[in-house]
Amino acid sequence: MVDASQKKLEYILRKIASEQSYENYELEIKHISSGGANYSSNLFIGNISAPNKDDLKIFAKVAIMGESIRSMMPTNIYHTEQYFYSRLADIFAMIQDKHNIPEKERLSIPRMYGYDATAPDEIIVLQDLASDGFVVQDRFQSFNWEYAASAVQQLARLHALSIAMKYDHPNEYEEVSKTLKVNADSFDAAIKYMEETSLKSVAIIKEENKEVLRNYLKNNFRNLMEALKSPRCQKVLLHGDFRMSNIMHKVQKDNKVELTILDYQTMMFGTPVNDLLYFIFTGSDKEFRRWYFHPLLDQYYEQFSLSLTRLQLNPAKILPKHEFDRELKQHFGLGLVFAMVSIPIVTVELDEAPALNTTLDLDALMNLTPSQLCTQRLNDVVQDYINWGIL
Repeated sequence: MVDASQKKLEYILRKIASEQSYENYELEIKHISSGGANYSSNLFIGNISAPNKDDLKIFAKVAIMGESIRSMMPTNIYHTEQYFYSRLADIFAMIQDKHNIPEKERLSIPRMYGYDATAPDEIIVLQDLASDGFVVQDRFQSFNWEYAASAVQQLARLHALSIAMKYDHPNEYEEVSKTLKVNADSFDAAIKYMEETSLKSVAIIKEENKEVLRNYLKNNFRNLMEALKSPRCQKVLLHGDFRMSNIMHKVQKDNKVELTILDYQTMMFGTPVNDLLYFIFTGSDKEFRRWYFHPLLDQYYEQFSLSLTRLQLNPAKILPKHEFDRELKQHFGLGLVFAMVSIPIVTVELDEAPALNTTLDLDALMNLTPSQLCTQRLNDVVQDYINWGIL
C-alpha cells in the first residue's frame, strides 16, 4: 500500500516541481511513521532540489482510511482538510489583512503546495515544518503551561476568525456552513461509538469508582451529546480533533513557544468549549490540571476576546464571559467522555497500535490494550471529576 501511495505522490510532487519552476531537479521521498499517533493517512517527507533554487521540503499525507471508518465520520475528512487549505485559509488571510492583524498575532497556517482529491487515496502536500525546527509533543508526556497557553491562543484565533467571517464575508460563511455540514446519520453513528467506548473504558477504573462513573455516563451521555449538537452560545468553527498529535511547536530562544495547528480534517460548527475540553483532557495529567486547569480556561477566553477585539468585534456581545461560563458548565461532562474515548488511543503503546491499512475498523480502536499510562490517566480524570463534585 505504501508503494502505491508513494507512486501517486511522486506524480503530484513532479507536478508541484513544475508549478514552482524547478528544472533539472532531484526528487526524494521517504515514508515516515507517526509512532502510533495517526490512523487516517500514510505520511511522507520529501525534498525537491534544483540548481540555483532553495530546496523545497514537503510533508505529505496520503489517505489510508477504509470505507468502514469513512462511513462513520460526520464529514468527509480528506475533503474537509483540502477545503481548509485551499479555501478557508485564503478567507482567513483576507479577514486578517482587512483588519491589519500583525503577523505575530495571526493564526499560524502551514503552506499547502498541492492536493489530489481523488478517492480512495486522497493526497495533500504541505510545507515540512519539521525542517524548520518544529516538533510534535511526546504524546506520552503531559504538556506544560507554556505549550498549553500557546495552543489555546491559536485555538482562540481560529474560533474568532470563524465568527469574523460571518460578519466580513457572509456569502463565504454560508458556503463554508454548507460545505462543512455534518452528516446526521454518521454523526449519530459516531456518538454511538463514543458511548460504547466510554462505557467499555470503565473496566480499567478503580473498583470503588466504577459504579458512580457508569451511572453518570448512562444518565448523562445523551444529554451531553444533544447539548453538543445544539449549543446555546455563539457557534464557532471547531478544529474537531485538537490534541497534541495535531500540533507542532518549537521553543524560541526566549523560551516562548511558537505553535502551529495541523490536521484540519474534522472541522465542524459547534460550541468552543468542545475543542477546549478535548485538548485539556487528552493531553494533560493531574498535576497540570491541579495548577493550571482554571488558568488555562481563563487564558482561552482572554485570547478569544483579544482576537475578536482585533477583528473589530465586541466580545461582550458575541460571547460574554457569563455565557462562556454557562456553556462550560453545561458541557463540562464532555471532558470526562473525551478522556474515556480518546486517552486509550492517545496513550497506546506502539507495539499495541493497530496496523495502518484500509481494513482498520472501529472495533480495533475500541479494543486497544490499555497501557499503564492510560489506566493512570483515566483514573486521575475520574478522581478529578469526583473532587469537582460532578460524579
